[in-house]
Amino acid sequence: MTYRLVSNYKDNPELRTSFAALAKETFGIDFEKWHAAGGWNEDYIPYSYSSDERIIANVSVSTMELLMEGKKQKAVQIGTVMTEPSHRGKGLAGSLLLHVLKEYEDTCDFFFLAADEKAVPLYTRWGFRPVKSFRFIVDPSLYRKSIASSVQVRMTLDELLKHKRESLPLHSKVAALGE
Repeated sequence: MTYRLVSNYKDNPELRTSFAALAKETFGIDFEKWHAAGGWNEDYIPYSYSSDERIIANVSVSTMELLMEGKKQKAVQIGTVMTEPSHRGKGLAGSLLLHVLKEYEDTCDFFFLAADEKAVPLYTRWGFRPVKSFRFIVDPSLYRKSIASSVQVRMTLDELLKHKRESLPLHSKVAALGE
């Protein structure tokens, strides 16, 4: 089977719909609603393998600037790591992850992600390490009101916090990638 690397295809309805179907099957996330609400912007970039115009595997990045201990840091959040069940075990997600790490290593200060316990071995192989805690502060004034008013909350705050507690945060310094 031949795989083609595709990226940043939010304006390609066929690939975007296939990506959304795989995300729905894998995580139960509806990316089409998120896209329709304007949430898929230039800071969210999927890197995927496709076959016959169907997304087979994916690793996405969200680029952002974070304020850490009073200093601005450029960060890349790794997310939406998934592979279609019939293509698992072929190293596709690892290959995409390595591609993303190399693509951004010179333009960001660090990478981070959240993972459940069974995914931690995959990420530690690529230089990530578990961290005990971190805190995010989001300035809601930076979001367009039209998006915020169109998004419907599907989880209660308690459910969201429980879900986050069950994920293990991981991060990697760019300098540690070669170790």
